[in-house]
Amino acid sequence: MLSSLRICALLCIVAGCSEYDLKQETIVEDRGDTAAVPVADDDTTEPPADPSSPVDDTARPVDTGEPADADTGGGALPEPEEECNGVDDDGDGDIDEAFDANGNGIADCLEEESYCTPFDTFEDWSYAGTGDWHVESGMLTEGRSGFYDAIAWLYDLGAANHFAIEVSLAWTGSLNDLAGIAWGVNETDAFVVRWDDPQGDYGRYTPTGRIDLSYCSAGACTELASSSTADLYRVADQTFSTMAVDVNGDQVTVSVDGVVVMTATESTVLGSGPGVVGLYSNDNDGGVWFDDFCVWTELD
Repeated sequence: MLSSLRICALLCIVAGCSEYDLKQETIVEDRGDTAAVPVADDDTTEPPADPSSPVDDTARPVDTGEPADADTGGGALPEPEEECNGVDDDGDGDIDEAFDANGNGIADCLEEESYCTPFDTFEDWSYAGTGDWHVESGMLTEGRSGFYDAIAWLYDLGAANHFAIEVSLAWTGSLNDLAGIAWGVNETDAFVVRWDDPQGDYGRYTPTGRIDLSYCSAGACTELASSSTADLYRVADQTFSTMAVDVNGDQVTVSVDGVVVMTATESTVLGSGPGVVGLYSNDNDGGVWFDDFCVWTELD
């Protein structure tokens, strides 16, 4: 019996046992959480929004009520361009601007040239009074001392609410008074736009020269409007300047060499022309010269 107990004790010592632990525990190594972690794929779809979270409206398009821009690049729509059609296409308040090649106040696409002559002949013209009208070297000239209100006219060009008349003017000598354009002519009666004292020989205006719109009847002219603000001095060496009048309804615009020198609103010119058109001369002692006389009317 004793021998058996000794043998048992010895075996326990060798095996590392105790009376409290007769079994060896299995040791498990802790490697952390070994559960598989899901790998994100390329799907960028966001998870459903939490209904309790505030809504971010900053990324949403705002409905302005305007039509969508057809430009998929997001650029601004092109600005409308003006066309020659009697309409203000670009909305700037002007109609058919930049479509007036001859500068007569009527758009190129809306005008009709009713008459134009370089004065190689004077056969179709008539005149009243004692004016000394004649063609010389392809120009019409008139010059006589002490005589007034000479009008030369052409045939009737009909009626138009908007018309323009242009002529080239030059002078020689001295003591030249008035010269210009006439319309609505009935022999000695006519509407006239006149250029006065172009050489300043009479010293009537400062700066030199003046433009007036008048109605003349039997040699007596009633002034309707005038302007002496532009310097209209011209040397009397037969150098030409271009004088033009644009009548649009009751609006009268006069320009010299492309510069507006007078504007007027005058109801009496309504329905006045162009009718019979012509030229005007008043006491040009040295002589006034006319060339390139043209008339345009606006198409209906």
